[in-house]
Amino acid sequence: MSTPTVANVEKKTPKVIWPVFIFSFGLILLFIGYGLANQGNPNSLLVRIAAVVQSHVAWLYLLVTFSAWILCIGLCVSKWGNIKFGEVDDKPEFSTFTWVGMITTACLATSIMFFGSTEWVFYYTSPPFHLEPGSIEATEFAASYGMFHWGTLAWAIYVVPTLPIAYLIYNRKRTLFRVSMGMSGVFGEKHFHGNLGAFLDGLMVIGIIGGTSVGLGTGPGMINSVIGNLFGFEPGLGFDIFMICTWVLLFFLVSCLGLKKGMARLSDINIYVAIGFFALILLLGPTLTILKGLVNSIGVIGQNIFKMSLWTDPYGASNFPEDWTGFMWAWWVVGAPFTGIFLARISKGRTVRELILANIVGGAFACFIAFAILTNTAIYLEVNGLAKIVDTVMNDNLSGATSVILEALPFGSFLMVVFIISAWLFMGTTFNSIAYGASTVCSDKTAYDHEPSLWLRFAWALAIAGVAISVRLVTGLKILETGSIMTGVPILIIIALLVASFFKMAGKDRAHIIHTRYRQQQLEKDLD
Repeated sequence: MSTPTVANVEKKTPKVIWPVFIFSFGLILLFIGYGLANQGNPNSLLVRIAAVVQSHVAWLYLLVTFSAWILCIGLCVSKWGNIKFGEVDDKPEFSTFTWVGMITTACLATSIMFFGSTEWVFYYTSPPFHLEPGSIEATEFAASYGMFHWGTLAWAIYVVPTLPIAYLIYNRKRTLFRVSMGMSGVFGEKHFHGNLGAFLDGLMVIGIIGGTSVGLGTGPGMINSVIGNLFGFEPGLGFDIFMICTWVLLFFLVSCLGLKKGMARLSDINIYVAIGFFALILLLGPTLTILKGLVNSIGVIGQNIFKMSLWTDPYGASNFPEDWTGFMWAWWVVGAPFTGIFLARISKGRTVRELILANIVGGAFACFIAFAILTNTAIYLEVNGLAKIVDTVMNDNLSGATSVILEALPFGSFLMVVFIISAWLFMGTTFNSIAYGASTVCSDKTAYDHEPSLWLRFAWALAIAGVAISVRLVTGLKILETGSIMTGVPILIIIALLVASFFKMAGKDRAHIIHTRYRQQQLEKDLD
């Protein structure tokens, strides 16, 4: 079978790859049915199996994530960082602001707001390194660990699978935005056009939706909790479903405009509103505490980054590495290959170095700021007796923590309105990126100037909405962890193959040498 290239793809709507679509869509429907059948049961068989897997492989997630971070740093400072995705003189498709904004907003959703408000509570009450709960040292780590879990190591995971996919598309002129094709540098392309490729790509679709189930499940509840507090009523499941339906409608409108007009504009609006929201909290909240907390947390992470990255607590019984760092890395790992497809799609004309910096600096910086503002504000309110955030979270009302924080601040009602808009846009952006990516994987000949068929994108939007509703019916965070844990282990192997594929393809093409020479020639021209 000949492999399609950008040059020979006709200008028409890509065909559906039915084996990939049927396999992934069918299993997602089974997941939705499982959620509906296990309402309020966080101790179901699947959750128990996931707990066993998690306890045995957490150390592996820590090692792989740390290795990905080291790899990104090495690529960034070497000649390999000069490789451009495309021809040596290709220009980026999006402005730097829009590009970084699309990366950040598409990958975060409302999860950053949810965890920024609540994650610190678990570290404060059950701190790492066997610290005394509620102590000053435990408080400092509570303010820092969330930033660490959403910092440079986490974003490095997203870079790794993007490299071979983007290189294959823009440098070797292939038109299949599929994770399986990203591994063709190791095994050859002919092995991934059949059932093996369909299985791997279907697994990626399931993995990202399972990995983003935390955001899909907690986002509606968090937003509706703020709405209910603001307007004085108790939103129920029906209101959650209504909110999810609004994202489906938004997705349909954005899809009609296309990726460049629709998704890019939505991302820009999202960034501006989010900046406004966090700026208001910074100004109206405990400003000095937030700024001092940010600097202090950078110091805590910088001083302990190797220990935080590789601590497995082999002689203790805290289970902290398994329950938190292991789970967080599993969550990022599961979404990495699939997210790599979206990042590859928007990174034409960018270099390897730009891609790395946009993620481990740009994405991590956005998370640092968000966590510094939300977490330090929450801690300040708690320790000064201005809000009962710990009690709220420990009573299993995690979605209500954000509402408690905003209500305790000056102009709380206004902040709630801005939060609702910002969180709604965050969820809408992520909803769009997941549905678009799933549709792309299930489409044939999807070149960078083609988009999947509208009906396929809409079908995935409805499926994702079903997952969000299903997750909302299940009590506790444990069920939300299950999708990540169960699919994470095989994806670790896939990520390793993707890394090997990139180096084999680029090394064979001598891309790192060619692009470095071109860059030197351009610098010499500029000097002349």
